[in-house]
Amino acid sequence: MQLIDDADLGVEKYLTSWRNVDDPSPGDYILRIENKGLLDVVTLRGTTKRYRMGKWNGLYFCGGPRLPNAMYNVSVVFRQERMISVEDAYNSTTVIRTTLDPFGTLTRLTLNAKRDKSYRAYTFPQDTCNEYGVCGPNGICKSRTDSPVRCQCFKGFSPKFQYYWDLQDWSGGCTRTKLLNCHGGDGFLEVGGVKYPDMLSFWLNRNMSLSECNAECLKNCSCTAYANPFITNGGSGFLMWFNELIDTKELSTADSKQNIYIRVPVSELDLSRSLEDEKENKRCTFIGKTKEAS
Repeated sequence: MQLIDDADLGVEKYLTSWRNVDDPSPGDYILRIENKGLLDVVTLRGTTKRYRMGKWNGLYFCGGPRLPNAMYNVSVVFRQERMISVEDAYNSTTVIRTTLDPFGTLTRLTLNAKRDKSYRAYTFPQDTCNEYGVCGPNGICKSRTDSPVRCQCFKGFSPKFQYYWDLQDWSGGCTRTKLLNCHGGDGFLEVGGVKYPDMLSFWLNRNMSLSECNAECLKNCSCTAYANPFITNGGSGFLMWFNELIDTKELSTADSKQNIYIRVPVSELDLSRSLEDEKENKRCTFIGKTKEAS
């Protein structure tokens, strides 16, 4: 499989689903590159975003399938900070088939050495948490098998519609329990190991350090969160979100280095937890605050 988004040449190549299991004519879903600030691979139904792999963090798509075998790596090509091509990288002895089924599920099949049997290398989406915006604004989805409750609010937020939230309809998301106090003291909660929210309203600088990010976000009363967009070289760049945070997911990979810093009033800072559920052991760190002007 190869996806192309080359604006200079006017070439776009994307994967289209079948209409149904017996009809190979184009269906409702497409899988394509999204070049918006950071780079992503998204599944659309018409013009509606249904799933996204997660932004490219310098090594991989942060919310997509990650397999240790080099056989399953992808090869990406950039031009002037824009991704123009992503394709399966495999050796000459490996035969891979990638399909998008009529329901929007991406599946990669691999033939064995004898080429007489195929097996499923991965599918995407992998669970409910891959559904776009399933937890609504300011919610985070947790891929846990021990509980049907997938969504939680960040510390400092509570369900916007508690009745529906209790019925496991999380689409209304979460709202702040206390308003930000930009000139009277705000801080940040560090939440580790996440697929970053979608970049709907943002500012990106590829050269700033994390400490510079903190100061820059505090100066802007519209900034609601910040992070290093790239995990290479110990973390680099500055990504700042404005307004609500949509489509955040807790990553299951233990080695994830993707941390987001969410703006809250100082009164909401609690060094014991960063999510609504006190039993969760997520890291929470006070990063900084503003001071009253003299």
